[in-house]
Amino acid sequence: METQKKAGRPKGAKAADPDSEIDVIIMRRRDEESDHQEAANARARRTFKLGQRRAARRRLWIDYHDRQSRIHQGLADEHYQRSVELKREGVWE
Repeated sequence: METQKKAGRPKGAKAADPDSEIDVIIMRRRDEESDHQEAANARARRTFKLGQRRAARRRLWIDYHDRQSRIHQGLADEHYQRSVELKREGVWE
């Protein structure tokens, strides 16, 4: 009667370390977490730059409208002064 060989590790091979599988899982999770963190940082940088650009554009618009209001106020003042002068001079008939 022959004995059958059992499936398993060959003679002289070291036994599988159960901690090595856990270490692999831990390392994969760390890699995934670092990838997610890098992606989150990239999104945050992009959002910050976009906010900076929007703020700069808004400041430019504010400056533009401020200049325009000064110009128009100056023109309005000139027209008002001219109307006062004409009223003083009297109406031509």
